[in-house]
Amino acid sequence: MEPRQLGEFLRWKPIYPTPFISGGILYPRNRLMLYGRYKALKSMMFLALGRALACGQSWMGFDTPKEGIRVLYLQLEIPELLLHKRMARMELGWSATGSKRMGEMLRENFYVWTEPYMKLDHEPGIAALRQRIEAIRPAAILIDPVYKIISGNILDPNHIRQFCDNIDVLLGDYELSVLLAHHARKSAISEDSSYDLGSDDMLGAAVFSYWADTVIKIAKTGEKNNQIGLQLNFDVIRHAEEEIEPKAIVFDREDLMFREGGQLVSIAR
Repeated sequence: MEPRQLGEFLRWKPIYPTPFISGGILYPRNRLMLYGRYKALKSMMFLALGRALACGQSWMGFDTPKEGIRVLYLQLEIPELLLHKRMARMELGWSATGSKRMGEMLRENFYVWTEPYMKLDHEPGIAALRQRIEAIRPAAILIDPVYKIISGNILDPNHIRQFCDNIDVLLGDYELSVLLAHHARKSAISEDSSYDLGSDDMLGAAVFSYWADTVIKIAKTGEKNNQIGLQLNFDVIRHAEEEIEPKAIVFDREDLMFREGGQLVSIAR
């Protein structure tokens, strides 16, 4: 793009993009990171987010395009057979809470891809991803987890920058968004502590926090019987016009569904 005088720039009448997730959480060509500690159910929440995008269902009270969007879910950690078992069980819960039309949209728009050895900080991995993008034409790519797609030192900002630059080139070439599931770093600070590190609590170099348009933390707050209390913290929302308060979520192990709001369950002592 060439430099433009301010007057010319302001006379420009662009067509603003329709958000993929309302509230400024996700637009086309954005980068979203969802992170949390071990067993914080980030992968399950990630799948629920992908499902909402694919079938046009609201996600945790935020709107998604009613017509749904095409989603490519790349899983690098869970073996394919076990992923199938998990998703088959989740689909039963999804079917019970959604319409027949939503179920049809989900099966049509949601693509599952398992590839345990892909590295996206090197050209062969990016080339393989490009092939899938050309074939499927997704509007959103969900990648789970981040540490599996980086061959370099995740603590080294130079290594992380190479990965980020590769993703940014993809965003420039294709009108899609990239969503990443990531881990929190190990910390001596208790999860229950009021001391909040924000997005700096993510594993790896601080480049991730500077680079992502949206960073959401999922944290366990309690557990009782078959229910797990969780909280979503919106650490970084660059394109939000208003601050987004934390959201209380309950996950039910019986049907593998997340439900927004209500009183958080307490930890059984």
